[in-house]
Amino acid sequence: MLSTKVLSALPLLLATAWCVGAAPSALRGKSGVSVSDIKLGYEHTVARYANWKSSSAKPVGRGRVLFEDFKLASPSDAAANNASAIAVVRKRGTMLPLHAVGGYPKMLGVTYNAEVGMGTPTQLFNLTADTGSMLTWAVLASCTDADCPGASTKRKYDPAASTTSRAGRKDHEAYGDGEMDLTLYSDVVHLGRIKIDATVGGANKTFERDGKLEHDGLLGLGRKADADPAPVLDSLAKERRRFQETIALDLGGTPTLEVGGYNYVKYPKLKRYTVQGDEGWQLEGSSITAKGADKADAINLLLDTGSSVSMLPASRMDAIMNRAGLKVQRSKDEPIVYSMACDTKLGVQLVLPDGTQVDVDDSDILMRSNDASMLGCLSLLVGTTNPFVPAVAGTPLLQSLYTVLSRNPSGDWIGLAPL
Repeated sequence: MLSTKVLSALPLLLATAWCVGAAPSALRGKSGVSVSDIKLGYEHTVARYANWKSSSAKPVGRGRVLFEDFKLASPSDAAANNASAIAVVRKRGTMLPLHAVGGYPKMLGVTYNAEVGMGTPTQLFNLTADTGSMLTWAVLASCTDADCPGASTKRKYDPAASTTSRAGRKDHEAYGDGEMDLTLYSDVVHLGRIKIDATVGGANKTFERDGKLEHDGLLGLGRKADADPAPVLDSLAKERRRFQETIALDLGGTPTLEVGGYNYVKYPKLKRYTVQGDEGWQLEGSSITAKGADKADAINLLLDTGSSVSMLPASRMDAIMNRAGLKVQRSKDEPIVYSMACDTKLGVQLVLPDGTQVDVDDSDILMRSNDASMLGCLSLLVGTTNPFVPAVAGTPLLQSLYTVLSRNPSGDWIGLAPL
């Protein structure tokens, strides 16, 4: 299982440069990356899921799909899915613009930041919208570069300047490549026009790598039953019974985060899938393949907008990369990194549990290499033989999907549609 510590840890692979409104394709063209950069990203991903236990994932069976009328794909799945108990309210929410920023290190892919307010009067922060983490936090105003590397370049949270701030307990976040000390505060959080009484974190000690990440903190949009402290949107759902705890992410040309609803008009045939287990936005029974690749077994994918790489079983990646006609170089060590000519037509497809095929743009996957040992372009989809980490769908895959994540007393669900 993913522990609260891991889920509330640092956002993965954040910006080395703050590029407000920059298109993802423009960011990817800024500079080349090396095999070492890709491996650093992989190591950071593994650290993010350091407490993941493979036994926490149920064996993959046929994907459980909820269609527009929430009837089941197969009557035999009715008892397990209990779709009739899931209430769906079609409504629009509050729109927040997202800003594409280069990932860590050296502009490795992209992640997405939102402007979030904390305190009274409102203090504004650039926080990464992260579906793989729980806690919303920013660096404390009292923290110096000595204890919080890079603090002088960040917008910092000042609880003394907020009339609604109340100090709570201390918190310690153990992370794979460092540790954080925080103080938890009760304060007001502003997401556009939404005002929330919530618990936020003020970091008073971070670690060296955080100093290289140009962000102010994290907007935790993850999922965990009975999380402590409660995520911001969980707090809002408890405070306002009529609030629909649903978010929608569009990571296309004009990226947005919608809070409290989704665009049911533009996506009337959004396919919905139940989420099993207590932690993570895990899509069960999906598949990653490519045109002409051997048939793929189903896998469970964690949807993680805080990751600018995607991590898949090496056997699945090899099936994609070893197709006839492709000229691909494969690294020997873990993780498995792939290079190829930049004009290679990969044709990667994400196959949803009901069989819907979603084409993934090659430009979302390939980055120009500056590594003499592996020329051309490197893939942001990496392979792993580590059985103790989950398969992770980061932004290289999620940029092709309209993604809706909904928590509901009757059952949580993921909604997906091709962009």
